[in-house]
Amino acid sequence: MIDIPVTTIDTVCGQKQIDLIKIDVEGFEDKVLEGMQQTLTNSSPTIIVECNPDSPFLAVETTLRKFGYKFFHLCAEGPVSVERITPDEKQLERNFLCTVHNDWEKIR
Repeated sequence: MIDIPVTTIDTVCGQKQIDLIKIDVEGFEDKVLEGMQQTLTNSSPTIIVECNPDSPFLAVETTLRKFGYKFFHLCAEGPVSVERITPDEKQLERNFLCTVHNDWEKIR
């Protein structure tokens, strides 16, 4: 077995202003968000999160909603505003753009 050190986004980023974070951690999305509470508070970064059927959808949505985030499903037709981050049995994974911005044009 190999031990791999782990850290948090808050530890890595400190007080830096972060604009964009991509989360692709195969079911540990809630743990990543737990380790970036300070970053969410200070920077309100736009987040692209990939969720698969085993992802903790409700925990991700609940955490981000507390910080004022809105959700867009990133699909072939472009970003579609959605109320919930939900699984889709037909897709292996889904990407969501999560942002505090009210206008999609501002985050392009």
